[in-house]
Amino acid sequence: MEHVNDASFLRTCGISLTAILVVHWTRSWVSRRTRARELSKLGAAKLSQRNLMRKEQRAAQPPAVELSDHVRDKILHMSATELLDAISSGALSSVDVTTSYVDRAREAGEELNTNCEERFAEALADAALCDKERAEGNLRGRLHGLPISVKDQFHQKGCDSTMGMQVRCFHPADEDGLLVGALRAEGAIPFCRTNTPQCLMVPESQNNVWGRSSNPYDLTRGVGGSSGGEAGLIAANGSPLGLGTDIGGSIRIPAQFCGIVGFKPTTKRISSMGIAVPRKNDESGQHAVVGAAGPMGTTVQDMQLIMEIWCGSKVWAADPEVAPIPWERCDFSVAPSGGAERKMTFGYFTNDKFFDTAPACARAVEEAVVALKKDGHTVVPFDFDFFDACVNYVALMSADGSLRCFKEGLEGEDLHEMYSFMNWMACTPAFIRSPLVKLMQLVGKRRLAALVGCAAKKDAYQLWDQVIVQKVKIPHASGWVRV
Repeated sequence: MEHVNDASFLRTCGISLTAILVVHWTRSWVSRRTRARELSKLGAAKLSQRNLMRKEQRAAQPPAVELSDHVRDKILHMSATELLDAISSGALSSVDVTTSYVDRAREAGEELNTNCEERFAEALADAALCDKERAEGNLRGRLHGLPISVKDQFHQKGCDSTMGMQVRCFHPADEDGLLVGALRAEGAIPFCRTNTPQCLMVPESQNNVWGRSSNPYDLTRGVGGSSGGEAGLIAANGSPLGLGTDIGGSIRIPAQFCGIVGFKPTTKRISSMGIAVPRKNDESGQHAVVGAAGPMGTTVQDMQLIMEIWCGSKVWAADPEVAPIPWERCDFSVAPSGGAERKMTFGYFTNDKFFDTAPACARAVEEAVVALKKDGHTVVPFDFDFFDACVNYVALMSADGSLRCFKEGLEGEDLHEMYSFMNWMACTPAFIRSPLVKLMQLVGKRRLAALVGCAAKKDAYQLWDQVIVQKVKIPHASGWVRV
């Protein structure tokens, strides 16, 4: 009889425990879904706010200046350097230039969905003030009266830095971040913020707040990422100069996709202060793979306009971690003494040994090599196997396990579907991961096996070991260094 009572007790305990677990899981699931719906409404409200402001400004804002189509078209096809020269000489006013880009950015934003927050009214008012100051002989600095666009990651007074994350909506910055502030102090006019992917970690620009940005050359194609909205807007002649960031290609990929110029500076060359990160509380402890802010535009010469300001004493004074090395301005068209064209040395490769190169991309590089040689420049091929470097990059970026830091940073929003493969790699259980990797190796899937194998969660020792690989064991392109 006592034996029966024990069995009945155990059965009752089992049923009760199961019921508790089911109730707990149900409450947790309901809580997560409720939170996700709340964030979805927040993102939708932010998008509606932008669209409503567009309509209101179009209806209430008369043209600041009447420009002929010819003049407007000419302005939109000038480089930032040429625009500054024209404004300085009096051939154009800042209002002329800003009005042209505001109109075009509005058109491009509606057609391509490149824009996030649009600060058009403020920009036009500031342009008028810049013209007044110039007439009085008071110049703010080297970029006086030039409109610029800003990736939706840089802190800018009165604007959110959403990075495509719903939870970051309606949290505007109280002040400009260091880099935006440095450019504004030199007379730049931030007039438009541009789209990114959710959390910035995929080479496309699509999210649950602003949607997807389209390529100006083909609306069915993307603009790349994560600085994709910036590249698309510049390629559509909607901005003369813009700000991007890059950790694993986020300036370089969109620049290539959209046919513009982008520059990723050396890590630690540019301050990271005043730049948002897609982590909870806007804080990141991931310093093994570090990104960099950089300029985006239409000419190499224009890149220097931003670099010489960011590599200046005002930035060094605010951020002691930045090397106090001034930017050495170069004239890429002529020798320092004038006269003959400067001859330069270029390095190139057509295959990184990790992904097969698209034939069109390889052909573009080869055609560029021929053109450079024809102009008398030195062109040096270098052979570098990026395979281990790419695997190490994924290993370091996935160390937290299951994309934990991104998911915590989203604070309840679902990961975008673009992360599905990355999430699968990160979340695969260890008892499945090991045999799966071996199977992939057996069938010749070397790259996939390496990615799945390295994407597991890592303890401190494993993380440090990957840092050693990054710093010591990955070979450099020594053939190129010797030139």
